[in-house]
Amino acid sequence: MKTIYCLLLLFLPGSLMASETPEVESINIGSGFIVKKTSTDEGQIRQLYYGENKLGQIGTHSISPSGHYAAFQDVPAGYIYLYRVDDNHIEQLTREFIAPTRKYTWDETLEIVRIEFTNNAKPLSFAIE
Repeated sequence: MKTIYCLLLLFLPGSLMASETPEVESINIGSGFIVKKTSTDEGQIRQLYYGENKLGQIGTHSISPSGHYAAFQDVPAGYIYLYRVDDNHIEQLTREFIAPTRKYTWDETLEIVRIEFTNNAKPLSFAIE
């Protein structure tokens, strides 16, 4: 029986034998944050992690200078989120798509992140505490 099973595996078409597991590349971006890139037939998916905690599928992102916060724009909805390391909390900052984010500016002394957008959308500032 074992021999028949092995012979069947040898003669199966390559498409059936091909691994369905997409290739995943992990990039350590510092302060415990990781971007995992998954390549699929449809394109590339990027997900932001803090350690083993998946924070979301991302377009753009920024880690605060202290490493205590991350801001990111999710894909495909385009909402902006803030992650706080200290309490492991994700807060949704926007309830609608504004425009793709262009730049994140952190001022941890004033406890804000300022986000600039493309398409001449007005910059917005958000409290980080």
